[in-house]
Amino acid sequence: MIGMAAALAGAAAILLFSALRSGEAEAPVQAFTRTANPNVIVVRVLIGQGGRVTGQSATEDAQRVHVSVRVAADTGAVVAIGIPQSVQISLRQPLGERVVVDAKGNPVREEQ
Repeated sequence: MIGMAAALAGAAAILLFSALRSGEAEAPVQAFTRTANPNVIVVRVLIGQGGRVTGQSATEDAQRVHVSVRVAADTGAVVAIGIPQSVQISLRQPLGERVVVDAKGNPVREEQ
C-alpha cells in the first residue's frame, strides 16, 4: 500500500510542481516566420503557465539577427508545460538572407 502511494505521489510530482519563480528570464526561441513586411519577423517561444512576455529585441549585423524574448513568471504551483507564444519583432533592415539566431547564438529554424 505504501509503495503504491509513493508511486502515485511520484507520478503527480512529474505532472505538477510548486516552485517560487520571480524576475525575468530568457524564453527559448523555437522558430521564426517571415511576414509580408521584410522588416518584421514573428518568433515562436515557449513560456510557462502564468508567464508573460515582458520584452523583445533584435540585434542586427550584416550576417545575423540575434533575437531575444524576455518573460516574467508567476509564482506558485503550476503545471510543468511549455505554452507556445508568438512574438512580433521589428528589424532595422530587411531580414533578407541573414540568419536568425537566439540570444545564445544558436540558429533558429525558419517555418514556412
